[in-house]
Amino acid sequence: MVDRYDRIRDRKPVRAGLKRAALHWVRAAYEVAAGWGALIEEVVAASREDDEAGDGPDPAGPRRIEVE
Repeated sequence: MVDRYDRIRDRKPVRAGLKRAALHWVRAAYEVAAGWGALIEEVVAASREDDEAGDGPDPAGPRRIEVE
């Protein structure tokens, strides 16, 4: 019985578990930040497309102009 508790003290499972948990929290925070960034990029791109709709190319495609 004493051997089991000695192993626990040697490995320090609480400290190791906290380190792993902190690493997972950092990764999750990074993913959340990346998700917000992607959302903002899409909103900005959509608003730019709306502003430039009249100035852009013809939606029917390019026109051929004959030169004589």
